[in-house]
Amino acid sequence: MASFPFAAPAFDGKSRRVVATSALAWIRQGWAIYAVDPGTWIAIMLGLLPILAALVLLPPIGHVLLIVLTPLLVGGMLFACRHAAREQAVRWRELFAGLRRNAPGLLALGGLYLGGVLLIAGALALSGDNLAGIRPEAARALSGARTLGPIGLPSLLVAAVLLLATGFAPALVLFNRLPPLRALKASVSASLKNLPALLLLALLGSLPCLVAALPFGLGFIFLGPVVAGSMYASYHDIFLGD
Repeated sequence: MASFPFAAPAFDGKSRRVVATSALAWIRQGWAIYAVDPGTWIAIMLGLLPILAALVLLPPIGHVLLIVLTPLLVGGMLFACRHAAREQAVRWRELFAGLRRNAPGLLALGGLYLGGVLLIAGALALSGDNLAGIRPEAARALSGARTLGPIGLPSLLVAAVLLLATGFAPALVLFNRLPPLRALKASVSASLKNLPALLLLALLGSLPCLVAALPFGLGFIFLGPVVAGSMYASYHDIFLGD
């Protein structure tokens, strides 16, 4: 016989649809999360950026590790965001929270990311080989479609799905303990459902990110926490509600 209190039902990954202008609230919440403790956030970014730079400067193994480790690093940022959103202390060591909380799931998620990237790279390589064998006359006739031609529709679709899948999956694996594949599916579903809001968020964030990237990416020491805070706010709004 069941006893009280009943256990809460397991999270099933269902998301809700929000209005497009929710993106404005996510940005405001991202700034508020940064403003809770700017000094600690800057310390977190000063610890994160050298790790990213080292991986980028060590191809090809560094690039592979960067893709695989991205969910772990993003998870740490999101965990710190949750502390800030709950008015708890933001600690520098939360950057490595992903190692302490469901690291296997986050690493498996990174492995799936890597598989998607390799699939796109393989499609690009095959398309390049095929185009190399086209006669010059045909190549000139196809020159107007060169931006799509080397990519190919299948790889373009895989890239789009991978982009949608990466948005919420780390938070779902970290906070809700969803298996990686279910987290990816839930992220794609939620992203498609809320595409207007996510596109507006990307549009509003594109110029600040461009400016932050100009001085050797150092602007992300200040902008990175706001971006992470906006990501956390969008996850909380779409999957948990208020």
